[in-house]
Amino acid sequence: MVYTAIDHFRKNQKHKVIGELDTSLVHTATNEENGFDRLSYEEIIRFIQELSPAYRVVLNLFIVEGFSHEEIADRLGISIGTSKSNLAKARKQLQKILFRQNQIAAIRNVG
Repeated sequence: MVYTAIDHFRKNQKHKVIGELDTSLVHTATNEENGFDRLSYEEIIRFIQELSPAYRVVLNLFIVEGFSHEEIADRLGISIGTSKSNLAKARKQLQKILFRQNQIAAIRNVG
C-alpha cells in the first residue's frame, strides 16, 4: 500500500508542477526595445568578423546563404558533424561577443 501511495504521488506531482508554471508565466510587452534593436548593421558585421574564419564561413553559409549542413560539408570538404559543431560554436562565440559588448555599453551608461 505504501508503494501504491508513492506511485500515485509521483504520477500526480508532475501535474502540480505544470499548473504552477502556467500561473507564473511572465508576459512582456512587444513594443519594448530588445538588444537587437540597439545593434546596427555595421556592428553585427563587425561582431561576425571577430569570429574565427572556420566558424564565420559556416555561419555565413548556413544563416545568410541558407545552405544545409550537407551542402556546407560538400562545399568545404568537412563532415556534416563538423559543420554542425562549427555553427554551434560560432553561435556560442557570437553570444559571448554580444554579451561582452552589452556589458561595456552598460558600464558606459552608468558612468
